[in-house]
Amino acid sequence: MFSYSKEEGTLTETFDCQVDEEVKEERRKRIMEIQQTISLNNNKMKTGKTFDVIIEEVLENNEYLGRTSADAPEIDGAVYFYSRFSRNIGNIVTVAINNAIEYDLMGEEVYEPSK
Repeated sequence: MFSYSKEEGTLTETFDCQVDEEVKEERRKRIMEIQQTISLNNNKMKTGKTFDVIIEEVLENNEYLGRTSADAPEIDGAVYFYSRFSRNIGNIVTVAINNAIEYDLMGEEVYEPSK
């Protein structure tokens, strides 16, 4: 979320009455607080569900960072998860979501033994 700023060549750039920076920042903060609540509620609805996750980063102690097919890098949240196995960037695994915060999900890889 960005505060309004004058855009060169637009009609509003020429307006005499511009909103003060402090007001813009306060409005941005209020909108972000509302957005965090919405995002947290949406993420909470994903707990208890499973998602296919592509691994984007190997962390420590068999922990990984990945994204579902619905998540865009640097825009949407990430999925942090644990696996009992060593995995590599690019692997796609099934993750059961067991916790949610404002923008990210946490879970554990679902393992099904071979039949």
